[in-house]
Amino acid sequence: MAHSLPTKTCQARTITVNNNKLLAAYEACHHTVSASYAQCLIDVATRQGADRSSLLEAAALTSEALATPSQRLPLGKMIALFERAIEQCADPLIGLHMGQQVQARTFSALGYAAMSCATLGEAIALIPRYESLVYDGGKTTVSANHRQLTVSWDAGLPASLEYQALNEVIVAGWLSFGRWITGEQGWLNEVRFRHSAPLDCSDYDRFFGCPVHFDADDNALCGPDYFTDLPLLQQDGELNTLMARQADSLLTKIQAKQTLADRISHLLDDMLPKGKPQPSHVASALHISERTLRRRLQHEGVSFTQLLNTARSARAKHYLTETPLSLLEIALLLGFSEQSSFTSAFQNWQGCSPSQYRKDRS
Repeated sequence: MAHSLPTKTCQARTITVNNNKLLAAYEACHHTVSASYAQCLIDVATRQGADRSSLLEAAALTSEALATPSQRLPLGKMIALFERAIEQCADPLIGLHMGQQVQARTFSALGYAAMSCATLGEAIALIPRYESLVYDGGKTTVSANHRQLTVSWDAGLPASLEYQALNEVIVAGWLSFGRWITGEQGWLNEVRFRHSAPLDCSDYDRFFGCPVHFDADDNALCGPDYFTDLPLLQQDGELNTLMARQADSLLTKIQAKQTLADRISHLLDDMLPKGKPQPSHVASALHISERTLRRRLQHEGVSFTQLLNTARSARAKHYLTETPLSLLEIALLLGFSEQSSFTSAFQNWQGCSPSQYRKDRS
């Protein structure tokens, strides 16, 4: 099985559980995971020989904190769990192996809502909507182009905090869960990871059964678009409606605790295809005044322009690599009045022209 050679400086993050400074950096991101996700990792690690009490100690957790599946835990605690699990199990691929053992309950209400859909396509469509129930820092993008379905994921972390186990548990978990709810092996065209390749890739080959590329621009599964038509084994309209309502309720509670910048970032991504979002548009959608929006963002240490540029850059990279859209079409979709303005902005964001970026990744 062919694997891409490392070409970037994005390395798989390795830290020790005693590196409090680095763990604090994850805490400072203010992202959280569900207790059900952390519990899945603990279950997988203990089956591999890890000591449960030691795992809990590493993350400063108690059994009570994990008793309610929807309870939120700081991302730093999840990273500390991963680190102790890697250490005790002598398994640097613990994220990949955890992803292979996920169940519906691992994903909270999202898991049960997805498994009760009529088709795989309907289940996949729920991921961007409800993924915050599992981890509220990432963003999933689903696209179809040239008869290929691509489900990609960004962790929402600075490059310096890119974490291998987190990338792998998300992507492997998608595939494992998809195979379970369809009863199909689901052969893929390719898999991509942002982190660098490990020395031994045999576990990836056995599980994914397709080319796995590392040092990529995203974490993604790519397969034939007919996957979306696959019927699910446990489709149940009544259960699906019930679990969607529960998911909406949980999502509302999580969003109430998000920073304003987080909420604006999600809004911008939805608004961009309709033209350049203005602060007044976003403020209206959030039911606050534009003055309040700017004041609160200043308090959080970020500006509206910074958030807009981040959203534009992410969507531009998606359009360039996953669609055949022309540069002018992309520019207009991102709210630029001219292609030259988009080209200049992209050069500032990425250090290369849009054309070169697309060529390098074709």
